Amino acid sequence: GSLWWGSAGLHRRLGGGAWSAYTAREGLPGDVVWAVLRDRGQRLWVATNSGAAELTATGFRRVPGTEGRDLRTIAQASDGRLLLAGRIGAEVLALDLRDDRLTVLPFAGIDPSARVLRLQVDRSEALWAATSDGLYRADAAAQPQFARVTAAGPVPEGPAIDVREDAAGRLWVAGRLGLWVRDGGRWSRFGSADGLRRDFVSHVLPTSSGELFVGYGDPLGVAHARYAEGRL
Repeated sequence: GSLWWGSAGLHRRLGGGAWSAYTAREGLPGDVVWAVLRDRGQRLWVATNSGAAELTATGFRRVPGTEGRDLRTIAQASDGRLLLAGRIGAEVLALDLRDDRLTVLPFAGIDPSARVLRLQVDRSEALWAATSDGLYRADAAAQPQFARVTAAGPVPEGPAIDVREDAAGRLWVAGRLGLWVRDGGRWSRFGSADGLRRDFVSHVLPTSSGELFVGYGDPLGVAHARYAEGRL
């Protein structure tokens, strides 16, 4: 298969040293590509700074209703709908792939100007949203509503930037106040006191082998970590 990635345009590595690039000239809604998703039907979708599009055999097909929207993240819900969000206010757009119908999934008690930076659908089909106003969750349903994550014990605090599920079903959240993990229903926080270079963590990427790659809000490179027995 090909490797796809987004940056200033959409890029595709074909193998053998060959690659191709796509921008607004080739039909993308915008020149900045924030997210790329291959859905369960093998259709390729991109989120750009000016809307979403699907790559078809004849070129890019823009998603109606997303024009001009700065979209940062794409996920696919258990019912097949695509979830789109970004710098469009505190809402998630749900796209029905059968008829291109868009519906809005609201947030309860969130700052109206908040940005949704990353969406994650976990193996229990719950929806998670990392936002500039914290971490939110919605149960999988026809018309879910996102609510702020609360618990009897510690929970992620402050702006959340990234959220990912690892191969063991643990949930990882990167934010301004540290790196959090939800293991067995309980949250734990890691920061500079635990070996990270800074408390401000901007990205986390779990691998299939159980390792983690961690990026920071400052230009400090990428850290390689391993989580075991509650320790980082």
